[in-house]
Formats: sequence, structure tokens, C-alpha cells
Amino acid sequence: MTSQYINGEPYVIYKQMISDDLRNNILEYFQKKESKLIPCKGSSDFPLRKQIREIPQNLASDLVKELSITMSQYYIKFNPNINNIRLYLSNHGIVKQHVDVAVYPQDTHTCLIYITDDFEGGVLSVKLPRTQNHIHEFGESDKKHINITPEPRINYGVIFPKNVIHYTDMLTSGDKLILLIDCEIDY
Repeated sequence: MTSQYINGEPYVIYKQMISDDLRNNILEYFQKKESKLIPCKGSSDFPLRKQIREIPQNLASDLVKELSITMSQYYIKFNPNINNIRLYLSNHGIVKQHVDVAVYPQDTHTCLIYITDDFEGGVLSVKLPRTQNHIHEFGESDKKHINITPEPRINYGVIFPKNVIHYTDMLTSGDKLILLIDCEIDY
């Protein structure tokens, strides 16, 4: 598990978030739907990708339950939004630097979980403001940010505030399937 703390609070968390069984159920559901999906483009920041926004109630409930158990030790309040769970499949492209917009006003964080990891490139980087402690310890006071770039691993996820800049490098080969969940979090 990797964490980045700012003012003593877990700003970015990277750890295993779901079980193999749940991941397999999500992957099986996606594979049944995949042939019917049409690539879509959300904005100029995103390459063409296939998406599912309607997750079956049983999978969504299992996901919320597992995430809530996994994350309960890190936050005072952790509420995954069962109404805003998406699956995205990409096989090329770059995601430019951006911040996420909350569809539901209470959502404060984004949770990204890797369903596949057999792809090259397309690795997420989260750009965090450097703290005075970091500058004191590592120097380079002219640098304003530090990048957190966790290695894609099946069942592992990254949680970060929606107002934090993040992006990916070029996805060059393979199929990258990720699960995105908006969350309401209090520290």
C-alpha cells in the first residue's frame, strides 16, 4: 500500500481495493456487453474508449461493500456513489492533464481501480502540490508539484481528490479496463 499525506491526511491512497471474485464478476459482465459497445469520446482530454455506465445492482452493491470495508480505516466518512460507477476500456491514446468534475455535488474524490494490467503505457500520474516538509527534505524549492505514479495492478486502485490534476502517458498496446467510482470522503 502506498499513501501520500498532506497535513497528516491521506491525500492519495494506492492499494488493493477489491477481491479477485468481484473483479472476475465485473470482467465477465463487461465481456458480455463489450461487443455491443460503441467507442465514445468524452472530451478533447480523452481518447476514444468504450464505456459502461449501467452496472448491475448486485455488482454495484458488492463493489460499494468491499470498498467501504477496505477504506474504513483511512477516512471518517467514505461513501462510494452507487449511482456513478463506470467501466472504461481503452486501447490507445493519452489522457491530458485535467481535474475531475463532480456530477453529484457531494462527491469529493475519484476512485480508479484496475480491472486489467496487461497493457503498455497508459499509466496514471497524480500531480500533488509539494508540502514545505517535502521541500525541506528533498530540496528543489522551485518545483511546485510531485507526481505519484502507481504501477497498474489488477484489483489495485487509486483514490484522490477531484480537484487534483492527473493524467496518463501514452497507452501503446493492450486493453486497459478500469473502473471509476465517485466518492464522498471526510478525513
